[in-house]
Amino acid sequence: MASMSLTSQLRDKSSAASRFFAERFPDTRSAQRNLVARAANSKTLLPEVSGTYQWNTVGKAIDYRIRLAFPQAMAYADRWDFIAPEEFALVTGPELPPPLPAEHAASNLRLYEWAATFFASLRDTLLAAADQSPPSPDMEQELARHCYVLGLYDDAYRMGLRGPSPLYDVPASAGVAAIPRLCPDGTVADIVAMSHLFRETQADLLAPGREVVLGRGLAGSGDVGGADFDLLVDGCLIDVKATKDVGSLGGIPWAWQLLGYVLLDYEDALAVRSLGLYLARQGLLVEWPLDDFCEMLGASKPSPLADLRKDFRKAVKSGRSAPSSLGTAGTLPSD
Repeated sequence: MASMSLTSQLRDKSSAASRFFAERFPDTRSAQRNLVARAANSKTLLPEVSGTYQWNTVGKAIDYRIRLAFPQAMAYADRWDFIAPEEFALVTGPELPPPLPAEHAASNLRLYEWAATFFASLRDTLLAAADQSPPSPDMEQELARHCYVLGLYDDAYRMGLRGPSPLYDVPASAGVAAIPRLCPDGTVADIVAMSHLFRETQADLLAPGREVVLGRGLAGSGDVGGADFDLLVDGCLIDVKATKDVGSLGGIPWAWQLLGYVLLDYEDALAVRSLGLYLARQGLLVEWPLDDFCEMLGASKPSPLADLRKDFRKAVKSGRSAPSSLGTAGTLPSD
């Protein structure tokens, strides 16, 4: 199930996507310097925990928590109404939102047995939260726990169900009591704190009347092995990062990732006109107009967006069909 996604391709300097951006948008350092400068006066929210901490899973959890803060998230609950009592069935259709990575993992035979219990509980929690604005402290904790479990499912999906996961140890009979056991109290407090920070600093995003599209795959997602953005608000495509050190993002191709989402929107269905990073631990949304962003990345030549999309599509399609350093089933390719 796991494949080389857009992000992993951008980390691989030999991939077609990475080579395209390195040639056409080479100045990622300027983007990083711009981000660090704009976040310079921000304080960083850190968890009160010691020892090993699941930073990546918590990062996915706050991503889900922010998505579920929007009224549009109730459309997910419409799908979960179709879950059978004793098994998880992933229902798709044109009237339903695209499946989340966590749902894909939960629908796999190795993880579906307890999934029906979990997603039914998440549905009930979302329905109860819809009557609270803002959610009560108890409700925030419940949402945090559920989002952390979504993060665990997300981890399993992105690892291709190969890596270890505490979800494998949850029997179908565990019921909802397994949810708090999967998410430690310190982790709950961390997710709740970032959720409060989002509501305090980004109230405008949650205001009525905003045109919101929750994360989903893009027209060209299949050409790069998978790519789903986090959030689109009034034409601004926003990616959520829960980094504890903004400077450390320099090692992550976040600028190419943002622009990659735009280029994979082959038919301009999202009509993206600006890009943003929401720094969840700093409570800061940094935005750039799309044209300015391309210029900041040192675009080698001013090209219409439609032409960039065509060139990128051609590059990743040709790269996808090229042989990798390993042949089928991990064997060395023949000469």
